Amino acid sequence: MDIVEPAPAQVSNEIEMGDDHSISAGMESEKNRNLRGTKAERAEQVVDSYTDAFEYFNFNEMQNKPIFPGGDVKMWEYLENNKRHSEELKAKKIGGEVFVSFIINEKGKITNVEILTSKVGSPALEEDAKRLIRSMPVWTPGQMAGNPVKVKKTMMVKYPVD
Repeated sequence: MDIVEPAPAQVSNEIEMGDDHSISAGMESEKNRNLRGTKAERAEQVVDSYTDAFEYFNFNEMQNKPIFPGGDVKMWEYLENNKRHSEELKAKKIGGEVFVSFIINEKGKITNVEILTSKVGSPALEEDAKRLIRSMPVWTPGQMAGNPVKVKKTMMVKYPVD
C-alpha cells in the first residue's frame, strides 16, 4: 500500500480555535467542520480528521510516541546486535549509513519499510537495513488523544568500516 499525502492546498497542519471555542482541523473537504464537545472529544475529532487525510502521523508530532520494547537503549542494542555486515565488505572498506523510513502501525508492527538515502555503496547492506527494521519486535504503538495511530519514523543504520 502506498502512502499518499494530499496536496498542500487540500490540508493545512494548523488547528484553529474559533470565537465559540470550537476547533477547526484546517481541512478543505467534507471534513471541514467546526468541532464541538469536550476538550477530549474535540481532540479525538481532530485526530480522526488528520489521520483520514494523512494516514499516519510523523514521529516528532506525537503526543505519545511509539516505544521500542525496553526503550531507545534497547533499540540501539538490537540494531547493533542484529545487523549483518560481512567481514568481506568490511575488508573492502564498504560501509556507511542507510536512512530507512517505516511505519509503526496501530498494533505496534513495522510496515512500509523504505530506503530514503544510502551512503553504503552496497545493495546487500541496503537490503540488510530493510531486513533489520522489518524484523524489529512489536513496539508499543503511538497515541493521539488516547487512540493508537500509525506513526512514520525515519532512522539511520550505520555500517562502520573500521
